[in-house]
Amino acid sequence: MYYSEMVDYVQPGISAPAFVVEAKIQDAVIQFCEETGLWVVDLPAIDTVIDEGTYDISSTDGIINSVLSVKDENEYELAFIVAEDFSSITLNSIPSSVFEITPKVVLIPEIDGGEFPDFIYLRHREAIIAGARYKLFEMPNRSWSNDNEAAKALIKFRNGIARANQSTLLGRKKESFVRIVPFV
Repeated sequence: MYYSEMVDYVQPGISAPAFVVEAKIQDAVIQFCEETGLWVVDLPAIDTVIDEGTYDISSTDGIINSVLSVKDENEYELAFIVAEDFSSITLNSIPSSVFEITPKVVLIPEIDGGEFPDFIYLRHREAIIAGARYKLFEMPNRSWSNDNEAAKALIKFRNGIARANQSTLLGRKKESFVRIVPFV
């Protein structure tokens, strides 16, 4: 979904220019994704290297906001540490053989990107619209600034985030198998 496609849903009653509305839609989507962790993807599998424990990770779809798990090719969850900037993972046990690992990560949209995943729009459109309207109404010293409308929109936005978080918690399964690989 392109941010520009949502402008007409956000703009009624707000005299802000379309480019400002689009920027606030993007801000709302990024905040929504950061606070809900809904955009979860498996990164492409990485082949381990014997005696090497650190592996670079990245995504072409969005910015990695957290790493939920790292699984081996048998679906066992491995213990790991994540770099502060989410650019790499370090396995707690250095591999003594070659095998594939698959990181599961939470993404947020790129700051300079023009779109976000359709499923977020389809499931959480009202929350995103409310978040963008809140961000517009709260702007100081604008002809469309309105503290009362900002407060109403913020409540809808926060409620939408809470509903998304609740559905995320109910929908995610905690893996029951953890494989501990001894240090070499």
